[in-house]
Amino acid sequence: MMPKVYCVSPYREELDDKIRDSIVLIFDTFRASTTILFALWRGFKYVIPVKDVQEGFVLARKYGALTAGESKGRKIRKYHFSNSPYQVLTTSIVTDYLVIRSTNGTRAIVGLMKNNEIVIASTVNAKWAALY
Repeated sequence: MMPKVYCVSPYREELDDKIRDSIVLIFDTFRASTTILFALWRGFKYVIPVKDVQEGFVLARKYGALTAGESKGRKIRKYHFSNSPYQVLTTSIVTDYLVIRSTNGTRAIVGLMKNNEIVIASTVNAKWAALY
């Protein structure tokens, strides 16, 4: 049986339990998805998306992670980076873990990953994602 295809933009929490057993493509054109992909390319071994700013701080302490994120378009105070592909790509400090939080993208990833297979897509890997 083919999985259902959903287009959800922006992310809405009420869909977390409605979308299940599907392949969910999380695609944004520049910020969260691209930052995640560039972080992995740059050498971070794990990127942990979070819904909540405070959860980001807790996980960063637990894993010795750097943090990247924004809330309503503004860099989160005391996070290392904004939700910026450029900042993650050009940093001279790379740890095993990067914790990332965004207003829409990471909330969608976290909310939908418990019942589905998630594919992170952006303009930088759109061809691969389309083949997936």
